[in-house]
Amino acid sequence: MVLVASNPIDLVRIMLLMKFDVAALMGYTGRVLQRFFTNSWGYWATLTVLVLWILVPLAISVRRFNRKDF
Repeated sequence: MVLVASNPIDLVRIMLLMKFDVAALMGYTGRVLQRFFTNSWGYWATLTVLVLWILVPLAISVRRFNRKDF
């Protein structure tokens, strides 16, 4: 799950697959992902990781831009 969370594109792709309930086409991996991503804890964990993927680069860039003297 850590490797999935390290790539936001894969994270969104897996969330869409779970939303459309096509985990059966993915075999054993689909079953594991379905167990994790379909409960409420998995949903909130995924949402939190995606929000962090937005906020961390934004905070870093705001800090760097405020330090620069244009």
